Amino acid sequence: VSENDAFNYSSVYYNQTQDVHPPLYYFLLHTVSSVFQNSFSKWLGLAINIVFFIFTNILVYVIAKKLFGDYIICICGTILYGLNTLAISTLLMVRMYMMLSFITVLLLYLLIRLKEKETVLNYFLFGVTIFIGLLTQYFFVFYAFFLCVFYCVWLLKNRKYKTLFLFSSSALGGVMLSYIAFPSCIKHLFGTGTVSGSTTLQNITNIGGYISRIVHFSGAVILRSVPAVIVAVVAIVICILNFSKLKKQYKKTFNFEPLIYLIPAICAFFVIAIIAPYTVSRYVYNLLPIFILFVCFCMNMAKHCLEHSEPYKKRTIAAVLLVSICLSLVVKPQYTYTHYKEFNKQVETFATQPCIYITEGKVSSITADVEQLSKYETVYASSETTPKYYEEYVRGFKYNNIVIYFSGEFKTLEHKSMLDDFCNEFGMSNYKELYKSDASTCYVLS
Repeated sequence: VSENDAFNYSSVYYNQTQDVHPPLYYFLLHTVSSVFQNSFSKWLGLAINIVFFIFTNILVYVIAKKLFGDYIICICGTILYGLNTLAISTLLMVRMYMMLSFITVLLLYLLIRLKEKETVLNYFLFGVTIFIGLLTQYFFVFYAFFLCVFYCVWLLKNRKYKTLFLFSSSALGGVMLSYIAFPSCIKHLFGTGTVSGSTTLQNITNIGGYISRIVHFSGAVILRSVPAVIVAVVAIVICILNFSKLKKQYKKTFNFEPLIYLIPAICAFFVIAIIAPYTVSRYVYNLLPIFILFVCFCMNMAKHCLEHSEPYKKRTIAAVLLVSICLSLVVKPQYTYTHYKEFNKQVETFATQPCIYITEGKVSSITADVEQLSKYETVYASSETTPKYYEEYVRGFKYNNIVIYFSGEFKTLEHKSMLDDFCNEFGMSNYKELYKSDASTCYVLS
């Protein structure tokens, strides 16, 4: 962020009205970037993520303590989340998903606190959390919705009608405030010309694809959460083998009430898996802490089936820690971008040459290529495919090469004909592919 743009939140707000995401995370990123002006560093975004990652782990521990009251379960839950490959992926991705994970567990914590003590402050904080969650990422609405529905059903069952009214008012107030603060959310969610709106509608109507999408998302979560899956399976097996003892314990003291808070995450998972615009696991990153608390619930059931002395507790923690560390080293997290180092090295050779970025009008590719494009002295970005259009720009260089990017929307077969035209226009004899990323393909003309 330059000095002229520092703390210019109106610009951020406008940019997000033209995007498909709400603005709160970008306000925060802009604030940090404005403090460290004229710096382009991944650490500005990662610093935000690290803070939210730490507080998310703290909340996982605190919630487990409130729900299950056993420090061994609390510690194991924190380990299973903190060393989970999906959690680390959330941490590494400089987007809103780590912040969203924190807000999701914060909402759960505030509901538990609200159930314990109904105060004006707790109702207010719950509504504010829904407000900031919806202004962070739209898919937050699904867990919030199901959580509120399950809790409202519980209130109705227990005939707490006054609490139901106050709780519903708090939740709906947060929803209404988010719309007032960012009316463009309606266009983002329901507009036919946006990724969120049109793609979601296509996925909803494609009933035949429901199962394959759910399987894909489930596989992605399980593959990168193996330690948590192992602990859950072992706990469930213990419960099955000791079912009579568990049944007896349930009649005495066992509490299934935590399921009111945990099952909504499963409901939200299925909905997101079906409607997500892309089949990528980041859309369910924020649900991972809740899934870990579900594993803690399984551990709590198993605990009632076993003798649990202090040595047993220490061995359990050690086993969970060992399995989590080993498997987190084996399964590579997402969004490490290790290939960027090679890309950067390749483009630095042509930093002083003209660079043309051709896109079909979408800006998503350009934003994904910012790190490489920042290596060039100048970049001319346009949706124009006619070489003559770029003549004035190119003639301004003493060039030996021309670098041309084609965004991912173009088919590979289209590249050849356009590259031939550029070679003829600017007196180049050949071209080669420099590298190919998820967002674009880069060529060098010589």
